[in-house]
Amino acid sequence: MKIRNIYYVIWSDIIVAFRKRSPELNEGEVNTKLLIFVSTVNAMSIWVVGYLFKIFGIFEFEQLQINIFHLKGLDNSLSFFIQYVSPFFVINYFLIFYKKRYRLLIDKYQSKKNRYGDLYILSVVIFTAIIVFAWGFYTGNIFK
Repeated sequence: MKIRNIYYVIWSDIIVAFRKRSPELNEGEVNTKLLIFVSTVNAMSIWVVGYLFKIFGIFEFEQLQINIFHLKGLDNSLSFFIQYVSPFFVINYFLIFYKKRYRLLIDKYQSKKNRYGDLYILSVVIFTAIIVFAWGFYTGNIFK
């Protein structure tokens, strides 16, 4: 199976599962929520890889520094969104939602027995949490 096919299988599984869980939402609401959510999960996976590169001294990505708000957490969230989420937002929009392409992808890649979408999201979230907490405990900055 090619990487592109896996990507489309994951997306079709996520779309179908979300529609089953939230049948009251219209198509536009479903698409918007999924585009934001999955783009954020994609961004988390790339962020974790970059963070592991930094920890092991392989390569360090320059982090975007924004100083607009009085709270550092808001500045960091905005920089994460701009640097990591927004590129995936654009990519996912054109690969999945542009001209309602997701309908064709669901017809072609939908699988009733596999839960690749849930597995992908769950593994990224769990792995991200493990990396963040492990590094926080290691450096002693977990509660600062």
